[in-house]
Amino acid sequence: PGFPAATRSSMSMTPLNILLLLTLPAAFGIPTLSNDPSGMYCGKYSFIIKDMVLNMTNATSVDISATVFGTAFNCTETILYNETNSTIELVDFQKPDDCLGLILDNYGVQRQLEITYKPNIDEININAEDGAAIIVLTHDDCSPVTSPPSKSPALSESVSDASLRWVKFLVTVNDTWYPEEMEGKTCMETAVTAPLVPGTSRQSAPHVKVGGCDSGPLVFNVSRTPKGYRADVVFFSSVIEDASPPACSIEWNGKYTPPASTGESSPLPSCFAMDSREGYHMTNYWFHLLEWAFE
Repeated sequence: PGFPAATRSSMSMTPLNILLLLTLPAAFGIPTLSNDPSGMYCGKYSFIIKDMVLNMTNATSVDISATVFGTAFNCTETILYNETNSTIELVDFQKPDDCLGLILDNYGVQRQLEITYKPNIDEININAEDGAAIIVLTHDDCSPVTSPPSKSPALSESVSDASLRWVKFLVTVNDTWYPEEMEGKTCMETAVTAPLVPGTSRQSAPHVKVGGCDSGPLVFNVSRTPKGYRADVVFFSSVIEDASPPACSIEWNGKYTPPASTGESSPLPSCFAMDSREGYHMTNYWFHLLEWAFE
């Protein structure tokens, strides 16, 4: 019973056989897993963060690049990789002048990042603000032409504003819900904003109050598209506390939209978002471009 003597001999773990087992997968292009992250990991988050790349240049440094609301950023961060729990620590992240920290500050995002490496599937996860946003980065999501931007713009630069000076928004909030203990609550209000400038940070953005339904800073950035312009809008709601803030994109050609020949339609370019309050209640948001001015 068992393997013939010749077969048993061919399977013995001699130093030569061990060397062959370690080198043959790479020789034939078969991927091998490593306990340490290496190379480029790519991903995105909604329409907010695109073309995100973590380039693990060596054991103590990572190049981080991404396009946020149409603006390209690039930072080099010192890291400390913990093999025990597979976490990647950004050593200087909490320092006031840290590159990545300043970018998050500019968009009103707290400096709370948990970066974890999953060696069994060779994947990096970024957990921002205790689960408010989770970004998954893999080798497979990196295109052959992916490369970091040559430089980062100054944080004070407007984000591809396409010569747009300012915009007035119509903001509508429907915060109607019916918990038994409140015997139902109905709130649907619309507010007109003051002229808002694209590329303004959350800290500097005017506070928008939509009746008694909601309030908070409204920020947006404008970029050119083949058909005109796109405004990426984020409303830092005081109602939404355990999820990402309401956000959506408005595509328009720089002019009012002609109404349809029949039926009801608005000439105002707009977008719509829904977000969860306390994990179960949905609040609705409409953002209309009421008025704008170009250079």
